Amino acid sequence: METATAARPREGLLDSYLTEAEMAATLDRTRRSLSGWRRAGQGPAWVKIGPTILYPKEGLAAWLQSLTVDPSRRGRR
Repeated sequence: METATAARPREGLLDSYLTEAEMAATLDRTRRSLSGWRRAGQGPAWVKIGPTILYPKEGLAAWLQSLTVDPSRRGRR
């Protein structure tokens, strides 16, 4: 018998989001680094629901793409 307080897997819309801990692990950074990025207006897009920070997976892909460096264009003006 399942109790009302038992943790349930995330379903539906939340499947497309990572928790702060999951994002930190994905990027091999600390949660403190992510917090600093948020305060500085940097890093991947995020959503705050009450005290919970979530990162849309789609936002992570877009942010990583924005950091891509084309070595053939470096140093050119």
